[in-house]
Amino acid sequence: MSGEETCEVFSDFAIRLEVGLARARGPRYRATLELGPNHRTFELQRGLNADVPRNIIVPWLRTNRRHLDYIKRGRIRVVESEAAA
Repeated sequence: MSGEETCEVFSDFAIRLEVGLARARGPRYRATLELGPNHRTFELQRGLNADVPRNIIVPWLRTNRRHLDYIKRGRIRVVESEAAA
């Protein structure tokens, strides 16, 4: 992932993040989502995840914060700096 800005993310559980989904075209499929032109995914594991692309996690957290209580409670969060153990 050269050239991309990354960060560390702490997660209480494993989850697949997806950004760049778009509404399907056509009246028959209007309620479904399909892969958009800028679709990206990333798999978070339990615990501290290093080298998470910032252009995936930041939009995902921003979009889902109002819908998902576990984000509000900090169960998934970007870790800017960790105190020395």
